[in-house]
Amino acid sequence: MLRQLISSDARFKTIEFKPGRNILIADKTERSSGTDSRNGAGKSSIIEILHFILGMRTLTGSVLENKALQTDTFSLRLDWPDVTDSVTASRGLAKRSRITLAPDITAGSALVQTAGDATIPEWVTAIGRDLFGFPDEHVGIRLFTNEGVVEV
Repeated sequence: MLRQLISSDARFKTIEFKPGRNILIADKTERSSGTDSRNGAGKSSIIEILHFILGMRTLTGSVLENKALQTDTFSLRLDWPDVTDSVTASRGLAKRSRITLAPDITAGSALVQTAGDATIPEWVTAIGRDLFGFPDEHVGIRLFTNEGVVEV
């Protein structure tokens, strides 16, 4: 289960996830048109930040390309099999090829109870192995997008 989404930028509110479904909704105002779904609440940004922490490779067209965010780090606290508390995955925009994991769960069954850095492919492999049961020899996931096939 996802627990918290956190930003190093104080302008971002920490999001606390609860058991069950968590639904992001927009408040409509009197000035909103019937088709207006953009209120600046950050629903799409939250999804992009989650995608980024969970291994997104490219920021093309993402709100995360904004230069004002380039020194920011985003963290996700989530439950992890065989980890008593939770795992915190922190990924910064300045050094986005690495992710800090506390504890470092990339070693599989030999859990290191201290934080450590991992590459994004190592992190994505750990997600596949531990959360989805993919075998170690799993070669990855293919995403079919408007731009073509993307290997994850």
